[in-house]
Amino acid sequence: MAVEFRCESGHLLKAREDQIGKQARCPACGDVITVPAPGESLDELELLERREAPVPLEELLQALTPKVVSILTPGSGEGAGFFVASDGIVATNRHVVGTASQVTVRLADTREVQGKVLRAFPDVDLAFVKVNVQMQELPLAPPGASLKVGQSVIAIGNPLGFHNTVTKGIVSSVGRMVMGNQMVQTDAAINPGNSGGPLVDLGGNVIGITTAKIGNGERLGFALPSSVVRLRLEETLQELTTGGGQVYCPHCGKTGAWGKYCGNCGATVASKPPSSDRAEPQKAVTGGHCRACKTSNPIGVKYCNKCGARLS
Repeated sequence: MAVEFRCESGHLLKAREDQIGKQARCPACGDVITVPAPGESLDELELLERREAPVPLEELLQALTPKVVSILTPGSGEGAGFFVASDGIVATNRHVVGTASQVTVRLADTREVQGKVLRAFPDVDLAFVKVNVQMQELPLAPPGASLKVGQSVIAIGNPLGFHNTVTKGIVSSVGRMVMGNQMVQTDAAINPGNSGGPLVDLGGNVIGITTAKIGNGERLGFALPSSVVRLRLEETLQELTTGGGQVYCPHCGKTGAWGKYCGNCGATVASKPPSSDRAEPQKAVTGGHCRACKTSNPIGVKYCNKCGARLS
């Protein structure tokens, strides 16, 4: 006797009688459920795993993109970042911030604020920046969450200066060794400016931070796994809690209670930490017609309200 039932994503499934009470995976959405007996309510069953949320993609992106930012530095150009703590901590790549201790952070609403680099980890190309903005963070994938080759993913960043561009692809490989680190490989389109942006699953969880691509290849992008981001974030937050007035060294990326010279690498650093973490918005002075889409923008807007291009 066959048993028909629906998974929690609404897909109609059929199982054999000998499968009643056993776990099964929905081939459509990946939900792992227990096959119910005839007449048993599915609401009483425990959902053990959800791979992709049954949320329309456009609704998911409306929730994600406000939490992704642009990061601009005089020497390194433009990259991306995303909020990992509601008190204004942003994750990005070390190569995006370079050796700067202060960077400009452009929010999704085009406001620009100054951000202070808190900590950098050159070994994994990761950095954390603090801005004086309250923003709900993008959730990192839960510890132990498994990635599957073929799983759908989304990359959000600022490729070639196009603000909050979204590309979709799949996980091409897991655990690929790139630049001495295990990376998540994806075929989602990655271009200069995507660095530091999030790679997310269709449940809205960050599975990695976009870090590199093969320059002469097609759709060969790589992301540092979220498990590494989580561990280094916890380390950074612990330093902030116990470190007091520590000074950031932009050369090695570490913080410490040193004065003129870094106690880790010996480089010359600031003799004292900044007097305040407060980052005030920069005054916008531009506006007018956008050269890209010809839209008229009011005075005070630095980036086109329609296409996001920088106004000059």
